[in-house]
Amino acid sequence: FVQTKYYAQYLRTYDVIVKNLGSNKTVYIHHKTISGTWTDLPCTYIRNVNSNFELWRVENSALYNPTLDNQFAVKYVVNGVTYWDNNNGTDYILNANDGIILGKNINVLSNDVGYIDVRNLSYNKNIEIIYSTDNWKTVKTVNASYVSEYSFGYTTIKSPNAVGTERWRYNFPESGAKYFAIKYTVNGTTYWDNNFGANYYSSY
Repeated sequence: FVQTKYYAQYLRTYDVIVKNLGSNKTVYIHHKTISGTWTDLPCTYIRNVNSNFELWRVENSALYNPTLDNQFAVKYVVNGVTYWDNNNGTDYILNANDGIILGKNINVLSNDVGYIDVRNLSYNKNIEIIYSTDNWKTVKTVNASYVSEYSFGYTTIKSPNAVGTERWRYNFPESGAKYFAIKYTVNGTTYWDNNFGANYYSSY
């Protein structure tokens, strides 16, 4: 799984989830350059997301590394074996002002508290935030609302973007500590983002 942001060629952030197949591993964003060659951007381990998977990340500023093109794949080397996620052979394409790209098999993702990114699978959809203020003894629901465009710095990003990712937003009606997960229902199917089983936490 890879989640990528690209804002007006200022900053690219790549989040990669890999299965923990061994302690000796490296994760790269294999990126095309404007000259046509390819380079590896090494990712840094961030944290475990559950007992079997890890989050790795690399950030790149195009101001300091302007040689990158918009095409990339994920390279995972562990136990002497190299695994690839190249978007089924087509590579990932990340253009200026595209915003968020969701990796395959990821249809909903809590980006920051208050915002959700979903894959636009159909016009009719319902996105809810399921949360609890008493450690899941009781649960409450907040509906998210569609955002047609949003700003990041000097950039305006359309929703959905060129790769079909939509942005939605929500507000909790009460302050204080709470755990929550995201429920996305579309075409009769429900997708969850519960932070890989750990749920999300907000103190606001």
